[in-house]
Amino acid sequence: MVLTRSATRAHNSIIRWLPNEILSAVISEASIPDLVVLCRTSRLICKIATPVLYRVISLSTVAQIEDFLQTMSLHSGLSCHVREFSFEYEVPNLALTSHLVESITAALFQFRHLECLDLLRNQSIEFTDMLHHAHFPNLRAFRYCVQSDDSAPLVAFLNRHPTITELALNKSGPFEHLAPIHLPNLECYTGTNSFIIAFKLHSRSIRRARLFWHATDEDVDTPLLHLGSAGSLHAITVIFPSTDFKERNFLRAMATHLPHVKSIGFWNACGGFPSRADTLEIATHLKEFGALSFLGFYAAEVEHNPNDEREIVLAWSAACKTLVSVYMNGRRWTPADGHWADEPYRI
Repeated sequence: MVLTRSATRAHNSIIRWLPNEILSAVISEASIPDLVVLCRTSRLICKIATPVLYRVISLSTVAQIEDFLQTMSLHSGLSCHVREFSFEYEVPNLALTSHLVESITAALFQFRHLECLDLLRNQSIEFTDMLHHAHFPNLRAFRYCVQSDDSAPLVAFLNRHPTITELALNKSGPFEHLAPIHLPNLECYTGTNSFIIAFKLHSRSIRRARLFWHATDEDVDTPLLHLGSAGSLHAITVIFPSTDFKERNFLRAMATHLPHVKSIGFWNACGGFPSRADTLEIATHLKEFGALSFLGFYAAEVEHNPNDEREIVLAWSAACKTLVSVYMNGRRWTPADGHWADEPYRI
């Protein structure tokens, strides 16, 4: 048999002798532009690289969305490779027309192996048809911006997806009149506090929560009481927009309902530094926590005497013996050789 030069090169190529699993592992580390080039090198490489290329879809412009939708319509078989679909966070809010939303929804219906759906970036249009009819059997993570005051479609969508382990919801105001939500595998929730009370919590439910309190929210205890009923929460972060909310009020409720939590963080949009009265009351509440290891206060940094910060940290660590890390005013405090030391730390 006589081989041509190209056939000889193909016969001697290392690609011919490597298992597809190894080739796939190597190709999975390639960048998107490199994957596009690889798809043009050979049928074998194209077959291996194509699922990697379309596994994670992240779109940032209307032009990208239109190009992607056109590709999906011309090559419908590619939809089976999509595992993650999202809009990028680094760009301004996308101006999606109703027609484009319909086209996106139609494409989403074809992603039968979808595991992560992130529509949180878009804050102007509701994907109503998707909420009403879509079903993704393997969905693990769902992030969504809620526009309508009618929560029924969203609740129905969530109840069709008990596989969800991570949920993030953004809404400009509180949820009202929520029907029960059954997500037995949910581990992480980010969103408004009023939504949490609709969950049917289980002993293995939510381990991490980031809760938003709006200016009109007055009830601190009910959401925290509901979270505490499962006894599984490890970490909680509270985000509030004004000085009307005080960290000490949340700590009082947490000490009552979440005494076994290991990590507590506060995001105060208005910034500021705890007053002396606040720090003393916080120390009183810290005595009630039996496993707390981290306490963080995230806000705009202010001019403050480092010695005052040290005194605060010493008072809090004396009140809570399990505390090993405190973050405040842009610095992280940790114990070293029997003394608390600080260092600059950026979140």
